[in-house]
Amino acid sequence: QVLMPQRSNPFQRLIYLIQHQLASDAAVAESRLLIDKVSGRNVEVDIVIEGKLGGVPLLIGIECTATKRPATVEWVDQMLGKHSSLSVDKTVLVSKTGFTPDAVTKATSRGVDVLQLTEAESRDWSGWVLKVNNLRY
Repeated sequence: QVLMPQRSNPFQRLIYLIQHQLASDAAVAESRLLIDKVSGRNVEVDIVIEGKLGGVPLLIGIECTATKRPATVEWVDQMLGKHSSLSVDKTVLVSKTGFTPDAVTKATSRGVDVLQLTEAESRDWSGWVLKVNNLRY
């Protein structure tokens, strides 16, 4: 079992877990700024995984929400819009309280993964990242 440092934010534990699993394969950054390809402005993404897998660059953007109710289709729409002009290869949405059925349908129809925080914490991120890299082609 991996010992976790005490963190103030529940998503910081997730960042730590992803970093631990990916180790030297990728860099995991919290609150990273990415450049919007349309406006040229900096856009903050909650968690960014960046690495080279098989010599091919891969950039994954993860957005998180900790609302008391499941994430809505409106939040998913916001995140889809935000990520549509970023140079990310894959978008993942994580909600502490899950997602409404409409939100899941909308996200998955666009190829976006949706995870409740507990699912994200138990995911095999290194195996998943390899699958994402293979699906890009």
